[in-house]
Amino acid sequence: MSATSGIPTPDPTSPAWSEYVDNQSFNLTSLSGQPVTLSLFDVNDYLYTQTVAAIFQAFILGFGAMLFIVLIALTHGERRHQPIYLLNLASLLLIVFRTILNLIIITASYQGLGQMLLGAIAQYGPGSFAPSIMSALVQPFLYSTILASLILQIRVVFGSEPTTRRIITLVFTVAAIVLVAFVTTFITYEIIIQFDTTIAIPRWIYKVIRIYFVIFVGLTCLIFLYKLAMAIRRRKRMGQPANPLQIFFIFSCQCLIVPCTSPPHPFFLFSPADR
Repeated sequence: MSATSGIPTPDPTSPAWSEYVDNQSFNLTSLSGQPVTLSLFDVNDYLYTQTVAAIFQAFILGFGAMLFIVLIALTHGERRHQPIYLLNLASLLLIVFRTILNLIIITASYQGLGQMLLGAIAQYGPGSFAPSIMSALVQPFLYSTILASLILQIRVVFGSEPTTRRIITLVFTVAAIVLVAFVTTFITYEIIIQFDTTIAIPRWIYKVIRIYFVIFVGLTCLIFLYKLAMAIRRRKRMGQPANPLQIFFIFSCQCLIVPCTSPPHPFFLFSPADR
């Protein structure tokens, strides 16, 4: 081997040689019988993605279960019969259930290198992918409960402004229905592709859902912050202390800004043919 051929000279102490070894390619046989070239980078990237996904889902499971228990323990009396409380409780329950299914998917036998990188899944029956289908079916209901809870909270915020409350409720309700329709469409594709790998999921739908949901939640949070700022200003004019409200306002702003400073983790539960 020589550097003239594009391959560094073998040297255990050379960073260039070490990088070359770490990114070597190798040939495997595809499902069609043709050779396919993979690299150690592909393997490392897949293992990294699976590890991050498992950690991410484990955190959601623990945190969601804790919030579910705390919400039940700290809510008493008539509040337990309020729609907002029931919707929040249902959302947490659906999140926990979906996360358990996702962890089952991540640790399933069909998550191996050959299955995921080459699509070798013919040896698995339809029942093997039941957790994937169940996880997908949870999505429309989860989005519905979260969006409905936000809409009801907005109605409470505008309780003293009936006309504004009706208009905002109508606008956000229509927006929520459209978003759930997009989610249902995408989920339908995800379920179909489990049985027919020749169908490709339109990626633009997934992007629309992510952007749409972020905008929806962002607008509702901005409305809450605006009403909170108005309450702080009103209390100051009346000479009443507003320190607790100010702390809550700052904390809420931080909760909106801080998540935007870090990139999203690569976690996709698509079928092998869609990876």
